Amino acid sequence: AVLYPALVLSVSFNNDWAAEIPAGIHKAREVAEQTGCTLESEIIPGENIFQFRCHHVRRRSTEPHHEMNAKLDEHEHVTWSAQQEVKSRRRRQGYWPGMQPSWGMGMPGARPRKPEPVFSQTPYEDPLHMNDEKWPMMWYLNRGNGIDMNVQDAWQSGITGRGIVVTILDDGVERGNPDLIANYDPHASYDVNDN
Repeated sequence: AVLYPALVLSVSFNNDWAAEIPAGIHKAREVAEQTGCTLESEIIPGENIFQFRCHHVRRRSTEPHHEMNAKLDEHEHVTWSAQQEVKSRRRRQGYWPGMQPSWGMGMPGARPRKPEPVFSQTPYEDPLHMNDEKWPMMWYLNRGNGIDMNVQDAWQSGITGRGIVVTILDDGVERGNPDLIANYDPHASYDVNDN
């Protein structure tokens, strides 16, 4: 028999729970008081799904907290609950195919001031004559033939997005980015890293 080593993925739990409480916010407050947790927020407004933080539970653990899970699951006002798992995210490194690995990518060497872009050899469409030096790398905007986001046709039709609010839910929103700063609405967006 051949034995293969098992792939072990580390799971980590925090001291937050999501729970559905159909009777709403007043009963959610009761649940918080009776379980010794704090009611943090309604996760999805109007859906009666709430976030609880239980300070008497370790902030991080490789094991779920069985006692607290049972306490919430068995509560008369709770339909379901789930202890939240910690998600590990790695920040993107500003690396694209063809670029030489450098500082910050696990390679020794001095930190580059500004990496030289490597332009794609894939043909792209530019009927609006964009004045952005990185336009050739924006494949999600400029490839045409149904493989991009079709924004050029919208721009050519006069649709600019003026008056439209876009919600950004992301990890690491760059609010100071010149493309966003004039129109960023912190009330319509949520930066997972900062909260």
